[in-house]
Amino acid sequence: MMKHTVTSLFLSASLLFGIACKQTKNYPTEHQVNEMKTRMLNINRIVINNQADSISKINQANSWGLEQSKTGLWHKVYHVGQGDTARANNVVSISYEVSLLNGKKCYSSDSLGIKTFILGHGGVESGLEQGLLLMRQGDSARFVMPPHLAHGLIGDQNKIPRMSIIVYDVVLQGVEKNEQY
Repeated sequence: MMKHTVTSLFLSASLLFGIACKQTKNYPTEHQVNEMKTRMLNINRIVINNQADSISKINQANSWGLEQSKTGLWHKVYHVGQGDTARANNVVSISYEVSLLNGKKCYSSDSLGIKTFILGHGGVESGLEQGLLLMRQGDSARFVMPPHLAHGLIGDQNKIPRMSIIVYDVVLQGVEKNEQY
């Protein structure tokens, strides 16, 4: 009796396995794809709203006086300089300190040197580029960047963990026209 039951179970499992492994081309319908996209957008909205709430609480607790842009960048210029306004394609130089929202220091120009790059050409956090476009040479500012404007889902794989909100304290040291543009 036991042998018969085990054999029946084995044959049933084999049959189900064979049916499950049968290669069919069951692609999702357009409705299913749209439904999946809608679910993912809703999940992303919830995550972004939760991050904004966290930033808002820290902003209020520390009296930073940051404003939120439409892209989600929190920013405040707290010292106004006298130099040229930063524009796309300018060569900019910044001194900076990067920390996590909890205050843990990650990077700074004190140890790594002043950062120089062409504004609007990538290679730095998109939130940093957005923030620098609000500044002029000599300005000091604080930018708080949710992951989608900083290092995203995976972090920088060094000092910034995955899905981290980062704080940039930055001084725009130099703004130069780029002769190539």
